[in-house]
Amino acid sequence: MSIETLLQRLVRELLDDNTLAIGLTGSHARGDANAHSDIDLWHFVRQMPEDPRAAYRLRMLDGWLVSVSVRELAGEAALMRAPQTAIAVVPGFRQMRALHDPQGELEQAIGVARNITRDSLRAAAADRAGYELCGNAEEVGKLLAALEQDADEMGLFWLHAMIFGLLNATTLGLGLLVETENTQVHQLQKTVGVDSAWSRALREALGIPPAGAAQRVRAGLRLYRETAALLEGQLRPDDQAVVDATLRRIEAALS
Repeated sequence: MSIETLLQRLVRELLDDNTLAIGLTGSHARGDANAHSDIDLWHFVRQMPEDPRAAYRLRMLDGWLVSVSVRELAGEAALMRAPQTAIAVVPGFRQMRALHDPQGELEQAIGVARNITRDSLRAAAADRAGYELCGNAEEVGKLLAALEQDADEMGLFWLHAMIFGLLNATTLGLGLLVETENTQVHQLQKTVGVDSAWSRALREALGIPPAGAAQRVRAGLRLYRETAALLEGQLRPDDQAVVDATLRRIEAALS
């Protein structure tokens, strides 16, 4: 069964009185899908299901993994206006292909997403970026404790959590719209500079090239420091106080 035939079948199965529109997003919408790519459908409804599990479903169909995310179009439009969610929601709409859109409301939302600019998000996103960076001070404490205790498993566990948080903070601070989750790390390094201290610390923290746990944890601490430098001037005073204290702890550990 071809992808197009499969999409037509899925649309027929999803259509009901509650359906407003159906869109295809992800790699199949962008045209860069591979044999391992799933089929991402956003099913826009008039009223959300009462069962939270019904809002996101996975199934296997004809050898393909199909994900169906049930959403309200008005709610998604609001998410596009909020910086902390726009970086994740806007790209999904930008690449979306409308499969069922009788009222044209989905196409209108796609048009709004494609007109949102990086500059329009930057100022609003800066405050959220500082909040994210401040929040990762807790992970820094976990990493420092892991180094002191030679607890590699603990260190790597909290390192992964912190990397995710710092990637979000950097993305927000730069007002960046992520093209796809698969390329977020590459996109950020290209924006910041592939040879920058931030990118070098990120790669080392990720284990590129392979390194021991303690070395990766120390790289994660440097990544926090470099992220704070990128966001300099964007933090609220109370967040800045926490970040400054955290930086002092990092410097003491790395010196």
